[in-house]
Amino acid sequence: MSAWGVVGLVAGILVVNGVLWFVILRWLRGRLRRIEAELRARVAASPGERFLLEPGYGSFRGATARFGRLKGTALLALTDRRLLFVKASGGEGELALAELRGVREERWFLGAAVGGRRHLVVTLADGCEVGFLAADHARWLAALRERLAPPAE
Repeated sequence: MSAWGVVGLVAGILVVNGVLWFVILRWLRGRLRRIEAELRARVAASPGERFLLEPGYGSFRGATARFGRLKGTALLALTDRRLLFVKASGGEGELALAELRGVREERWFLGAAVGGRRHLVVTLADGCEVGFLAADHARWLAALRERLAPPAE
């Protein structure tokens, strides 16, 4: 194959990759917008419930039980009653704030680290741990710590 043939092949591969990523990212953005609208409608349908942290992009990093270990892009929201998350790939979770027993930061969670970012790990009453990465890590950490339920006696 000539040098021009190699250049043409590489250019073709780059174009195909660019088109594929454009389609995937466009689908993902549309999916996350629909998920956000559904979350807002769900909270609006619950009398008196309000957002403490508006729905925002994040990552579900798995759980030790109940919610599975499949990691991925998610939409996260915190209300005065619950922590909500919906994965872009499907699957969702709802954690009542009364169920939270602790929150901490970890570099590693379930055997994975993500580019130096810190995981938010929420511990539930049944001992299950759920990990997240949030766009505004410090704000999420403060809001969750502020709303921790006192331990049951």
